[in-house]
Amino acid sequence: MRQKRDWDRHSWVTSLRRYFHQTRDRNFLGFKKRQKGPYQWKLFVPEKFVIDSNSWEFIASKIRPTDIVLDIGCGDGAYACTLAGRCKEIVGIDADWDGIHFAKQKKKEYRIKNAAFIQVPISQTREKLSEKAGRFDVVYAMDVIEHLPYPEELLGTISAMLAPDGIALIGTPLFVNQKLVSRFHVKEYTREEIHALISSHLDIQDETALPMKRKDDVMYEQGFYIGTAKRKPLGGEARRAASQNAPGENDAPRNLWQKVRVCVRERRMPYAYYLLKDFLRTSLKSVWVALWRRILPYQTEYVISKGCYNFFIKNKRSSPPPYNLVFVFKKQASGWILEGICREIARYFPGKTRTYFMDAREPLPPAKNYFFSHYSFLPECLKFHPTVWGGKIFVFHTHPKEVDAFKTMNYVYAFNQCEKVVCMNSRSVRSLQSQGVKPEKLAVVLGGADPHLFQPHERNGGAVGFSTAYYPRKSPDLILEIVRSMPHRKFVLLGPPGSDEGSRHRKWNCYKRFNELLSLKNFSYVEVPYSEYPKYYAGMDVFVSASKLEGGPIPLIETMMCNSVPVVSRTGFAPDIIRDGENGFLFDVESSAEEVAALIEKAYQLKADIRQTVEHLSWENCSLQIQRLLTP
Repeated sequence: MRQKRDWDRHSWVTSLRRYFHQTRDRNFLGFKKRQKGPYQWKLFVPEKFVIDSNSWEFIASKIRPTDIVLDIGCGDGAYACTLAGRCKEIVGIDADWDGIHFAKQKKKEYRIKNAAFIQVPISQTREKLSEKAGRFDVVYAMDVIEHLPYPEELLGTISAMLAPDGIALIGTPLFVNQKLVSRFHVKEYTREEIHALISSHLDIQDETALPMKRKDDVMYEQGFYIGTAKRKPLGGEARRAASQNAPGENDAPRNLWQKVRVCVRERRMPYAYYLLKDFLRTSLKSVWVALWRRILPYQTEYVISKGCYNFFIKNKRSSPPPYNLVFVFKKQASGWILEGICREIARYFPGKTRTYFMDAREPLPPAKNYFFSHYSFLPECLKFHPTVWGGKIFVFHTHPKEVDAFKTMNYVYAFNQCEKVVCMNSRSVRSLQSQGVKPEKLAVVLGGADPHLFQPHERNGGAVGFSTAYYPRKSPDLILEIVRSMPHRKFVLLGPPGSDEGSRHRKWNCYKRFNELLSLKNFSYVEVPYSEYPKYYAGMDVFVSASKLEGGPIPLIETMMCNSVPVVSRTGFAPDIIRDGENGFLFDVESSAEEVAALIEKAYQLKADIRQTVEHLSWENCSLQIQRLLTP
């Protein structure tokens, strides 16, 4: 009987797990060679704990003991495990399930504590590692770029994950001749081609060619290329021109069969196979989804979940639920402003409350009332957590998201199962009602601020202030142009504090032109704890919010309580609070910097008492409104 290998002991179980967990991403072709085992570890020398590889030695020479390192396309973890002893922390990511599976096995076998391995495609790296974006001292991708149909995605990800002074190392076999091109490679690059590709996204510091043995068993002295690069300087015409000239998906033939013919002519068979497989998979998925939605209505999963509660949970409860109100958050929402809002509501709520962070598979504690901090989590919980049906369901609707028609139907159905949908502005109420949410399910609670914490001040030529985390929807480019167009005014931006672990991906250093903004002499950026916000608000005579989409914003109420004049975009609850020209100014979301600057100058001339128009918007009154909704 054939002796089974340790990695293939339960082959049918492994195959099943692989089927369900393998990545299905346009930039991942699959690498069946790795299914035979951790082949990269054949270079591994256990006694010396060193990989017999020139590229490994090159990477090791660039790493310091205090560095945080990212290995993109880590494969079976051979490089990452051996480099772990030379750095503070190393994270290995790969889209391939087999690679991560073997990497975790080897990490456990050698008891490596400072390495982590995560299965994630390149396209989702920034989202999955959002708390570490912009923090890696070294990011390397060895033998990866030649496997990618869309190599620009890798380079963009490297740029986003690098620390401002970090270095990137990109290694790939150089093209020698067509006979030596590996059948596993989408494209092998000449030195000129790889230089042009990398320089379109990163600032190349050094280029090295190392010896490499190819499949003809000949050692080529210039066989393996490693480019050492840094992030490009933020802003500037050079970067924009480079981005426009970068090779991209649009440069290739658009028709599927034209692409396949080009690949066959260039003998890039793995990519041709991938294109056909992806076309068939996408087509079959579309057919399946269409049939599924026609055969079974989308409400089926909700009905099954509710039936599970009625038949298996409801009758087994012998005592009342331990909580009067449970606030439900996603785990990754820790530190978000919605957490602060819910904690303020809980302060004034008379019953027993709990703030609960969960992921999709964790059960919810029994409660009389559930308050979902964000509506995007609601349909999932109603489908997969029957316990929720045992209490009254309330949900916070901050601002709409662009979703397809099927998701919209799910949201509308879920909202109609709730006791109340609490909207932060009247515009959201009108929008949801037009989509099919029952009018009696909708209520408006504008939010609030602490009037004792935010005290009024006399306006006397103070600064223009912004108070926001970084998102593209916050119109950062417009903020930059406003500051630049008003050199005679002082501007202050309050960003999320440094101690807030949940806000790392919302920090302003993620903005590509942030250095350009910081260089303006009339601009200052501060990160302070929330308790110090009143001190900075007291120095603002005008508050500006340039967002294209908002639920609030809450800082609008806070600054108005401090008697600052608001100049804000016509979104969120701003039209509900501001009487244009009386206690502030409104502008359209597509307004130019010149139009906003003109309103800021008008705001300095306004003599009204701004605080008295928002004194009723306290957290205590907000909590009382929520209580009245909870106990009608």
